[in-house]
Amino acid sequence: MKIQLACLLLVLLSATELCKALDFYQKHVVDQMDPEKCNEKMNTINDKPKKREIQTFIWNNKKALKEICDNKINEYVLSKKFQLTICELDNNGKYRGRDEEGRVGVICEKKNEPKHLGKKLQFNRIKH
Repeated sequence: MKIQLACLLLVLLSATELCKALDFYQKHVVDQMDPEKCNEKMNTINDKPKKREIQTFIWNNKKALKEICDNKINEYVLSKKFQLTICELDNNGKYRGRDEEGRVGVICEKKNEPKHLGKKLQFNRIKH
C-alpha cells in the first residue's frame, strides 16, 4: 500500500510540472499573431476576474524556448531575439496590440522548461 501511495504521489507531482510548462506555452507562445487579435487571445487566457495589464506573446516554436533553458535550472536567462506581440489593456478595458522584436527574460525551471517571462524586457517596435 505504501508503494502504491508513493507511486501515485510521484505521478501527481510529474503532472503538476507538466501543467506548469504547458501553461507557459499556452499563455506566451504563438506561431504568429495579428496585434488586432489581442482581445480575442486574451479572453482565452485570462483566468482571473481581474484582467492582466500586459501580456507578451513570443512568435516561435517550443524547441527554441527549450534551447534557451538548456541545462539551466531556477535561472533567469535573457533570450535571443524573437518576434513578439505585446497586448496592453487600455482605459476602456480593451487590449491594444503591437508587434515588436526583442529579447525577453525567461525564468527556467526544472527539466529545461521555461516557467515565467521576466518583468524586464528589451524590445524595438516594428513599424508596419
